[in-house]
Amino acid sequence: MENNTTELAQIRTSLASKRTKLANVRTFLSYVRTALILVSVAFAFYKIEKRVDWVIITFGVVAGVVLIIGIIHTMLINQFIRGIKKED
Repeated sequence: MENNTTELAQIRTSLASKRTKLANVRTFLSYVRTALILVSVAFAFYKIEKRVDWVIITFGVVAGVVLIIGIIHTMLINQFIRGIKKED
């Protein structure tokens, strides 16, 4: 009976780790989606104004910052997950 409990605990731990990884991927994709929307808004403003304005530059810079934050966040969570796995 104890062997089955240990196996079940290991399976649950493995599944929890996989769920966490998938959630991390979804979060990264939401950062990418947000950055792409900001770039799209910048292009829309460019089409309307026909010149590069401070609004367009601001949207582009914010898009880059959002993407960098998403990359850093994803890397940190992946390192955290790997650290937990090494302790097991």
